Amino acid sequence: MYWSRSGSYIDLLAWLILTGLWWAGGWLISSRLFQTRQRERFFTGMAVGLLLFITLSNLLAQILPGATLLRLDLAFWSAALIIFLAGLLVSWKARATFSFRSILDELSWKQIAIFLALLALFILINRGLAIFDENNNLPLVARLALGDLPPHYYLNPEQRLDYHYGLHLYAASLVRIGGFFPWSAFDLVRAQAIALTLMLAGLWLRRYIRTTWALALAGLLILFGGGARWLLLFLPESTLLEMSARISLQGSALTTGENLFTALTLPWKIEGGGPFPFPFAFVNGIFPPLSMALTGSGALPQLTLVLLLLLARRRWTITTGLAYGLLIASLALTGEHLLVMLFAGLLAATLIRLLPRQRREFNHRPVISQLSQVLWIIIPGLILALVGGGVLTETFRRFLSGLGGAPIETGLGFSSLGLRWPPALVSAHLGPMALTDGWQLLAALAEVGPALLLAPWLTWLALKGAVRGGRPDRGWIEAGAIYGAGIGFLAALVVSLATRDRDISRMTGAALFIWMLLSLPRLWLTFKQTTTRSPGRSPVYRAAWMRYVLIAGYIITIAAGFSLFPAQTIAIGKPQFTYFIEEPDVLLSKAYWDRLKPGAWVLDLAYPPRPATLFGRDIGRAFEDIYVPAPEFQSLLISPDPHRIAGAGYSYVYFDKKTWLNLLPEQKKAFQRACVKEIAEQRTELGDFRRLLDVQACLPDSAP
Repeated sequence: MYWSRSGSYIDLLAWLILTGLWWAGGWLISSRLFQTRQRERFFTGMAVGLLLFITLSNLLAQILPGATLLRLDLAFWSAALIIFLAGLLVSWKARATFSFRSILDELSWKQIAIFLALLALFILINRGLAIFDENNNLPLVARLALGDLPPHYYLNPEQRLDYHYGLHLYAASLVRIGGFFPWSAFDLVRAQAIALTLMLAGLWLRRYIRTTWALALAGLLILFGGGARWLLLFLPESTLLEMSARISLQGSALTTGENLFTALTLPWKIEGGGPFPFPFAFVNGIFPPLSMALTGSGALPQLTLVLLLLLARRRWTITTGLAYGLLIASLALTGEHLLVMLFAGLLAATLIRLLPRQRREFNHRPVISQLSQVLWIIIPGLILALVGGGVLTETFRRFLSGLGGAPIETGLGFSSLGLRWPPALVSAHLGPMALTDGWQLLAALAEVGPALLLAPWLTWLALKGAVRGGRPDRGWIEAGAIYGAGIGFLAALVVSLATRDRDISRMTGAALFIWMLLSLPRLWLTFKQTTTRSPGRSPVYRAAWMRYVLIAGYIITIAAGFSLFPAQTIAIGKPQFTYFIEEPDVLLSKAYWDRLKPGAWVLDLAYPPRPATLFGRDIGRAFEDIYVPAPEFQSLLISPDPHRIAGAGYSYVYFDKKTWLNLLPEQKKAFQRACVKEIAEQRTELGDFRRLLDVQACLPDSAP
């Protein structure tokens, strides 16, 4: 009941064929075009195919002709087929030969077993957790599965939703083609993103770290590395009280405790948690661990970053540059903050590398050649970011509308930019923490953790390497990521967002992840150099303090993520669909998914997101923006009546047992009038029930 909505093996087979097409195409592109190493091709191919599938499906769904659902089906299948044919084309141009034996030689069964184990683990964890705004994510998956591209806000279909919906679109392909439920599809794709990110990170680190135990420790750092809020627990009580007086909690932190001092010793109050709560002292509002990448984009931004490092080449052709640019462009749908950071960083890396050559090669061919290679990589991503969909596209579209004098269509999800002064580190839990306030700065340093200390060192190494100049190569990509991290980190200190200021913390978190990831090969080399062994002599320890510092930094960085993991694993024992959906809801969803009147509005007095998730229908003009409900909608919730509900444009009303029992007697009688038609009722053995009512006849001339 958890997995399949349609219960059809044919649907599952169709989705496996679809996946096989884009995976095979990505495999061929990775191995033949980017010439990745043999042990890397299986999983880099999966990542290349996945990102190209998301990008192309999104574009094709908006430009192909036909009815909405037919256009969406064509978009999914066309995208997979294009990727497969592109893989065959690059293989033909490379004069590559195929054989069953050669394909088997590229498989590492050990890697596949590790991936499947990680995938199964995080699927089970996701089944037990429903955290991080599933009331927004699941309706978005459902609406995308019915062809709403670019997506509109399910709580107000008149407004576009400025959002990074790439992972949701991938989940929508499982719902549409594979017959999955929105929640099972979203749980699977989030788990796949985490598992694939870990595999790619391991393959990239394998180039530098050959020792098995060191590689395993590096993988644990990637999975659990994050901030260190828990260090605040070691401060004296008087210090914590003084600090708490200067910190303004936000969101779930504010519901956890009245101030920081109180919240640090309490369980984190968040909807959809498992049977064992997360300790608030170990969660983080800036740099959460990869194991907690269960938000809207999941681990796709981190996955894309590691893939770009794996595919970086010594020399670029037009073809490789365009393909690489398409992969970067996928960030417009999964992590626009990282896309902006990478663009800025790559441009900075190019300019810095050109400076030492300016005097002797200005206007010469080497400089022109180098700039052209950079443009082939950046231009595709820039174009798709502005026209393909997502936050950047909607912002650009409204900007052009404003220039032309046309009325500017409102959108949701992205707010206007402003200037923040004094500079501050922003946490989604602790709010802005000014660098000019000593207490707030101390809390901010604990929130970001030791990864911040790596920034000056990596930046100096990147600048040192830039003095040598040279063509864009692997070092250029890494330098661009390092510079982009610095630019994003500094920008987040002084840029504010009008309505969702906490979202700026994504740039800070992305910068910290980049520094942590790119420092690992260098940190391992430094760790090895702290001990040298002379022939015939006992070990001679040099810079022993450095070894202790590295060990301490490692432990501090993974401690929070490692402490959160038990709560995640305990959730395996108590699976849930999501916190607002239970068994009778699922049974009605199986029966009435996309079968209600097209375009109809469904009112759920208890959980407005539920009908959109169960049936793929909107709730109408319920909210004026993300946070403010419309007064008319509020009045319907307070005084429900079928005539008023139908007059407001609703066709259906969805009741659960608790909501029905809480109605006043006269309200129950109103919903038992002749104009109200019961479409379905689903009861459980324990007496719980759900009812779907049709109220269109209560006001025959009303139409949503």
